Amino acid sequence: MEFLSQPLDVSYLFLCKLGKLSFIPLVATIVILYIWSRGSNSVPVGTKPLPGPWGLPYIGRVHDLDPSKPWIKLKEWSDQYNGFFANTMMGPTHLWIGDPKIAHDLLAKRAPIYSSRPAIPGIPDSNTNNQWLPLMELGEPWKRQRRFVQMSLTKAHQNDFYGSIAFEVRRFILQLSRNPESYYRLIREYTARISCRLCYGSPDDAEEFIKNVEIFIPHISPGGPITNLLPFLNHLPEFLVPAKREIRERREVEHALFKTKFNEVKSQLKEGHPTPQCATRSYLLSKTPSTPPDCPADTPPKGFGFAPDDHEATYAIGMLCNVAIETISGPLTTFLLATLLHPSWQTRLLHELNLVLGTRLATPADAPRLPTLRAAIKESMRWRPPVPLGVPRLVTEDNVYAGYFIPKGTEAHVMELALARNPALYPSAESFLPERWLEPAFPTYRAPLTEHPRLDGHHQFGSGWRRCPGVPLVEAEMLVACAALVQGFEWREREGVSVDPDRWTSNVIGGPLEFVMDLRVREGREGFVAGLD
Repeated sequence: MEFLSQPLDVSYLFLCKLGKLSFIPLVATIVILYIWSRGSNSVPVGTKPLPGPWGLPYIGRVHDLDPSKPWIKLKEWSDQYNGFFANTMMGPTHLWIGDPKIAHDLLAKRAPIYSSRPAIPGIPDSNTNNQWLPLMELGEPWKRQRRFVQMSLTKAHQNDFYGSIAFEVRRFILQLSRNPESYYRLIREYTARISCRLCYGSPDDAEEFIKNVEIFIPHISPGGPITNLLPFLNHLPEFLVPAKREIRERREVEHALFKTKFNEVKSQLKEGHPTPQCATRSYLLSKTPSTPPDCPADTPPKGFGFAPDDHEATYAIGMLCNVAIETISGPLTTFLLATLLHPSWQTRLLHELNLVLGTRLATPADAPRLPTLRAAIKESMRWRPPVPLGVPRLVTEDNVYAGYFIPKGTEAHVMELALARNPALYPSAESFLPERWLEPAFPTYRAPLTEHPRLDGHHQFGSGWRRCPGVPLVEAEMLVACAALVQGFEWREREGVSVDPDRWTSNVIGGPLEFVMDLRVREGREGFVAGLD
C-alpha cells in the first residue's frame, strides 16, 4: 500500500493492525515491560552505553520511521552517530552499523558471537525449527544445511548450472517480446524457473514458489504481521489475532509444496526414470552408496548428515529454491530501472555486446570480456541496495567495542544503504555511475577489467560466516539476462509518466515496486528475438 509522505504515527499503525483488540491492554503491556526493563539498562563499570537517539519506553523511536521507507531515518541517524548507534524498537536493542571497518571488526573478527539469528517475533521458532536456513541460529543444523547448500551451488556452477540459465533466458526474452507490460512478473518467472530446475530438475510449480515467496518475505519483515510488532499477541487465540492464522496457513502450504517436489524426484529415482541433475537428486544419491575408503577428506557424510526421515533435507532444498527467487528478481528489476532513468547506458552496453557477442546470447563464460555490463549490474545494486537495512544478527555474548558495552541479545544490523553511500568510497554516491568501477580516477576501480568489477566480495552479500553462498548464481543469472535485455529491447520512460526510483518494497529483502515504461523490441532485432523460439 502507499503511505503518506510523512511518517505515520505509530499508534495509527498499531490500531490499523490490532483489529478486534483493545488499545488498553497494549498500553498496560508497554508500561509493564518498561518497569521490568528499567533495571536492565545499566552497563558494567568502565564501559559506556551504546550511543543513539533518545527513545520512548519499549517502542523507542518507531514513531519517527516511515513504515514504507524506514531506512531513510535510520540512515540519517547513522550519519549523525558516525555509523554506530543503537536504539530500542518494540523491546529488543538494535545495533546499527554503517561503517565498513566496524562491520568487519564485529561480524568477521568476532564471527562466533555475531553469526546467529534472532527469532522473527511473529514466528517464534523461526531460528530453531531447522527449516529456514537463512533464519536459523548458529549451531550444527545450520552448519549442516549451509554446507549442503554450498556444495549444491558449487556443483551447479561447475556444470554451467545444468543449462538452466541458457534455457530459461530464451523463454524469458520470448515471453517479454509478446507481453512487455508483464515484465515485472516475467522477471520473477525467470528466476523462479531457474531455481526450480536447480533444486528439483524441473520448472514445474515455479508459480507456486513465487506465491509462497510473495507471502513469506513480508511475514519475516518488520512491517509484516502485527505479531512482528507486538510479539505478546502470539499468546492469544487465532480468532483474536488473524495474523496467526495467516502465518500458520502459509506454513502448511509451504510444507506441502516442499514435500511434494522432493517426493517427485524421489519417486523418479526409485522407479528408474531419467532424473535431471539437481540438488534433490544429489542429496538422495548421497544416501545410497557407502563412503569409499580413499575419498577426499571433504567428502560429505552419507546423506549430508541430515536426519534419516528427509525432513531437514526437504526444507534445506525448498529454502534454497525460495531464496534464489527474490534475491535475484529484485536486482534484475533494479537494473531495468537504473538504465531506464539513464538511457545512455543502454547505448553504451549495446556497443560492448555487439562487439563481443554479435547476435548470440551471452553465457557466464563471456563475463571477462563484458566489463561494462558487469559494472552496470554492480552499480545498480549499489545505487539501490536490495537489502538496505541488512539482515539482523543476534549477539550471543556480552562484549565491548571501542569502550561501548554491547549486551547479549542485541540485534546487530549492517546497514547496506549506509555502506553504499559512503562518500569516501563512492563519490556522488546518490548518482548512478557505472564508470566508478571502470575508470582509475575512482577509488572503487580495480584492475584487471577482465576480473573486475565483480559481485563476489562486495559488501552487498554480507560478511563473516553468514556471507551469501549464492553469489556465483546471482552473477550468472544477472549477466545473461541483462545482456539479453539490452540486445533485444530498448526501454524508455512513458510520455507524461514520471518514475520514482525510491518507490520501493518495504520488506527485509526487496526491490522496486512495479513501474510504468515503454519497453519494445529493439529496431533491427526482431529476427534476433524471434530466433530464440
